[in-house]
Amino acid sequence: MGNRSGEANTLNNIGKVYSDLGQNQQALSFYNSSLPLRRAVGDRSGEANTLNNIGKVYSDLGQNQQALSFYNSSLPILRAVGNRSGEANTLNNIGKVYSDLGQNQQALSFYNSSLPLSRAVGDRSGEATTLNNIGRVYDALGQKQKALEFYNSSLPLRRAVGDRSGEAITLANRGILFQNTNRPTEAITDLEKSLQITLEIRRGLQQQNRQNFLQQNDWSATALVNVLIEQKKDAQAFEWVNLFTTSELADYNRLINAKVANSEAQQAINKWNQQNQQLKSIRQQLQTNYSEALAQKIRQLEAQVYQQAAELPPIRFG
Repeated sequence: MGNRSGEANTLNNIGKVYSDLGQNQQALSFYNSSLPLRRAVGDRSGEANTLNNIGKVYSDLGQNQQALSFYNSSLPILRAVGNRSGEANTLNNIGKVYSDLGQNQQALSFYNSSLPLSRAVGDRSGEATTLNNIGRVYDALGQKQKALEFYNSSLPLRRAVGDRSGEAITLANRGILFQNTNRPTEAITDLEKSLQITLEIRRGLQQQNRQNFLQQNDWSATALVNVLIEQKKDAQAFEWVNLFTTSELADYNRLINAKVANSEAQQAINKWNQQNQQLKSIRQQLQTNYSEALAQKIRQLEAQVYQQAAELPPIRFG
């Protein structure tokens, strides 16, 4: 039984990793392998956890009724086993589904049930998430000052528990609120901080997971570019578009001026450096004298530089 319980837990945890990376079908596959094992060994708390996790995948896929079905299967089990932290998390998740459906009062009801439970068990991360989500509901209801209060309550908790991804989300939410309430300077500050965190997180991911991660978070980049354009900061807007869409290139900064033992690799690096210098020069031209032809040239050159960097042979620095 011990081995099957451990296997179920491992399968669930692998599913969670894929879910966090936005690879939802992979996540479902592992969760669906974990669930019958949880049930077979009588792990009620684990079963509820996996049901909740499956619900979150369906929520991320926009399949809200499926999500609610799994959350509603999880909730009574969590209550039966006395898992108050899990109950708070599932109540928050149900609230998010209702928020996504535009049923704001229903969403608030579940968030307001989740919040005191998170506080009671000392789950500061869960508390921060729910405070942020309540802020989003008030934002959607047009109660901007109330929304701001909740974002401002969430943010220091996000930072205190080291939730960088959550911090980026709350900063972006607050930045968009500032944009919508004619506070562009504060909007730009928050949105830039949010994107900086997003790009930092992305650098810690394996290469095959990076593009999907950026696509999941491109809403905040879009918001920042919009407010910069509204403020006639076109060059700054372009800079962020370029940084966000071609941020793979940042991973190859280690190649600049590198000297390696392998002569074939050295030739490839030299060629990459030449192209990279040309790219930097054209970017500078674009900032002072924008033209669509120049922008197109940059996009073509970026693709070449990225491809060259990706195809470099294994590097051993000499």
